Amino acid sequence: MFKRSLVLLLIFCLTFILALSGCTQQADNTQQDTELAGQIDQEGQKDAQDVQKQESDLTVPNPAKTRKSSDAFVIGDAGGFKGQFISSYNTSVTDAFVMRVCFSPLLRYNNKGEIENVLVKSYNLSEDKKTFTFDLRDDVKFSDGTPLTAKDVAFTYHILADPSYDGRHAAVVQDLVGFKEYNEDEEGKIKSMSGIKIIDDHTISFTFKEALRVNIENFVNQLYIMPEHFYKFEKGNTQELKAKQHEVLGSGPYKLAKFQPGQFVELAINENYFGEKKPQIEKVIIKQTENATETEELVAGQIDMLAGEIDPDNLQIAKDAGFIDFYQYPRSGYGYLRFNTKETPTNDKNVRKALVYGFNRKAFVDAFFKGLAKTQDVPMNQIAWGYTKELQEKLITYDYDPEKAGSLLDDAGWKMGDDGFRYKDGEKLSVHIVSISDLEMWEMVAGLMSDNYKKIGVELKISMMDFNSLLTKVYDEREDFNMYSMAVTFYTPDPAQDLYSRWHSQFNLPGGDNTAQFTNEKNDELLEELRKEFDIEKAKKLYEEWALNINDEMPILILYANLYTDMVNNRVKGYNPTAIYNWSHDIVNMYIEE
Repeated sequence: MFKRSLVLLLIFCLTFILALSGCTQQADNTQQDTELAGQIDQEGQKDAQDVQKQESDLTVPNPAKTRKSSDAFVIGDAGGFKGQFISSYNTSVTDAFVMRVCFSPLLRYNNKGEIENVLVKSYNLSEDKKTFTFDLRDDVKFSDGTPLTAKDVAFTYHILADPSYDGRHAAVVQDLVGFKEYNEDEEGKIKSMSGIKIIDDHTISFTFKEALRVNIENFVNQLYIMPEHFYKFEKGNTQELKAKQHEVLGSGPYKLAKFQPGQFVELAINENYFGEKKPQIEKVIIKQTENATETEELVAGQIDMLAGEIDPDNLQIAKDAGFIDFYQYPRSGYGYLRFNTKETPTNDKNVRKALVYGFNRKAFVDAFFKGLAKTQDVPMNQIAWGYTKELQEKLITYDYDPEKAGSLLDDAGWKMGDDGFRYKDGEKLSVHIVSISDLEMWEMVAGLMSDNYKKIGVELKISMMDFNSLLTKVYDEREDFNMYSMAVTFYTPDPAQDLYSRWHSQFNLPGGDNTAQFTNEKNDELLEELRKEFDIEKAKKLYEEWALNINDEMPILILYANLYTDMVNNRVKGYNPTAIYNWSHDIVNMYIEE
C-alpha cells in the first residue's frame, strides 16, 4: 500500500475511471491466497471504466524533438525533492518516483489492478492464513552487480522494527511475530524478528500474529528491497541509514546518475536489471518545476510530461499546442485540510463540523475545477471497493450551511461578540492553518475560506511554508496549528491498512501518520476489525460503520475528490496509467519515438 499511502503536495488533476480488472492468480500459490486476491480484484473491477486517452496531432511540429536533451524523458514536478529515496523513510511523491524506478518490491499492482510478482517467482499462504512464504527470483542483482538474496529482504523489513526507527511505515511490520520483542530490545541482544525466517538464499517466510485480510498488502508496492551490504547500520542507530537515504543502490530498471537538490534527478539505465522487459529510454530526468510556469515548459518542449494536472486553463494551453496527449483517470485520493484534534478549538467535534459546514467547498470546486471534481465527506479513495453507493447515501452531507455552522458553534459555547467574532471565556475563536506557499489553488481556497469564516464569526490565520517545513510541522512538531493542507494518493483498491495507520490512535506519535492526533475508541475497534475480515461483503459493512463514525467525528475537511490528467508529449509512447499505476510503475513499457 505503499504509502502508497504517500503524503502528497496539493497537486491536483482530472480523470475518468480506473479499470481494476482481472483476477489475481499465481500458478504456484496456494488456493486460499489465489481466491482471496481474486475476490479483492473482482470487487475493484465493479463500476470501473477504461482510462480515457485523447491523442494529439502527430503532424504538428514538436519542439521537444529538436532540444539538446531530446534523448531524455523529462518529467516536470513541482513537488520538490526531500532526498528520501528509500521506502522506509519516503514521504513525498517526487522522491517516490525515484524510489520506484530504482528499487524493486516483492509484489505490485499492475495497470489491470492485479497483484503480480516482481522479485518473487511464486508465493504461498499457509492453511491458517498467517504465514507467507516467498520463492525469490535467483537472477536479481543490484546495480553494483551484487546478487539480491533473502537476507536483503529481511534487512529491509527489519528497518521498520528497529527501536530507533522514526519513519512513517512501522504499520508494515508491527503485526509480525516477534515485532514487539525486537522493537523493545534497545540493547541489541535480539538479532531478528522471529516471524521472519530466511530459509535459504532465495526463500523467506513472514509469519503474522493473526490472520488479517490486509497482510498481503504489506508486500504489494510496499517496501522496495534494499541491499544490506550498502545500507547496513548498527541496530538502534537508524541515523546511519537516514544519512544515506539520498543515495541509491537498487535493483530497479534505472539507477541514480545525478541528484541536484532543488533542481533535478537524472536516472540512467541499470545494466543489471533483471526484468524480461528492459528499459528503452536511455535517460530519465525528473525536473523540479514551478506551478506557474511548468505548462509553458511543456508546450515549449523543455519537458515531456506533467502528471496529475488539473488546472483547466493549463489543460487548454497544452491542448492548443497540438502535440500533447492527454490521459484521464480517477485520482485514487483527495485534497484535504486535516484538523489537529488536540489543539483548541479544533479539539471540539462541534467546532470541526461547524468549520466544514461553514466553508463553501462546492463554490471552490466549481470555480477551480470547472466540473472536473466533486466534494466528499469521508477520507476514502473514490476507487476503493468499500466506498459503495449504499455507503455514500448514508453519509452526512456537509453542504455549505452557515446557519448550521453558527448553531453548532453556539452549542459549543462560542458566542458572537459585538465585533463580529465569537468568544468563549474571553478567548476569540481563531483558527490557524498551515499550508504550502506558492500554490495557486491555495490562494483561491484561502480567500474564499477567510470570507466564509468571517461570516460565522471565526478569525482565520494562515501560515505559508515550503513543503519540507510543512512535513516537519505536522509530522514531528505536531502543535501550534489547527488545520493543515495536503493531498493523498492511495495505491490500492483496499485501503484498510492505510486507514489504520492514518487514523488509529496507535499512530498518534511524533513521526506517525495519525497527524490529526485523532483518538476515538469506536474508530480504533472498527479499523482493527476491518483488517481482519476476509469475507468481502462483511468487510464492506465494516468499511461502512467506520466511515459513518468518522463522518460524524469529522477530523478532516476534504476539499475535493478530482480527476487526474497526465499531459504527455506525443513522442513518448507506450504509457498506460491508471489510478494506482503511474509512469514510475510503467517506465519499462515506455519509449521515445524519433
